Formats: sequence, structure tokens, C-alpha cells
Amino acid sequence: MIGWALVGILLVIVQIAFSGELIYRRFWRSFWQFSVLYSIIVYIGSIIFILMG
Repeated sequence: MIGWALVGILLVIVQIAFSGELIYRRFWRSFWQFSVLYSIIVYIGSIIFILMG
């Protein structure tokens, strides 16, 4: 999915820009919390789209 790729790329760019590190432990926790929220929103949106469609 293009959305997941863009989210990942943007998070890595922000991480490098602000801390100079590619990946560290706090980054992964934020990433997974955001991933869960994003996937729930997409899942609910797809169900609504199917029901309306």
C-alpha cells in the first residue's frame, strides 16, 4: 500500500532530521501506536465504504 510506504518514509526522514539517528527504541513505540491507529481507521473506513457501495 502506498499509504504505509509514505508513512514509513516520512517517519524515518523526521527521525533522521531531528535526532540524527535512523532508528531507536522510542521511535518504534510511536511507530506501532500510530500504525495501530492508522489501521483501525482504514479498516473502519473500508467497512463503511463497502456498506455504502
